[in-house]
Amino acid sequence: MFNILGIDQQVLRTDKRDAIITFYTDALDCYSERETSPETGLTQLSLDIDLIDIVDIHSQLGRQGCGAPTETENNPTTPAYLSLQ
Repeated sequence: MFNILGIDQQVLRTDKRDAIITFYTDALDCYSERETSPETGLTQLSLDIDLIDIVDIHSQLGRQGCGAPTETENNPTTPAYLSLQ
């Protein structure tokens, strides 16, 4: 078993919002910090002082960037650094 010391802020653009939230809350014990309306499409998860932004690509915010991750589209939009103990 490992102990997570921190995750540098990251932004995940996705069309699988619920699955990603389930992973981060169940596997990494994150909790919901902030959630905008579905139309806006931003959910922020927190792991102590670190934030993970999840953006639904079908939302107002999500349509402002690239598409969901594929072979040609990248995700996350910022690199993530996971510190373990």
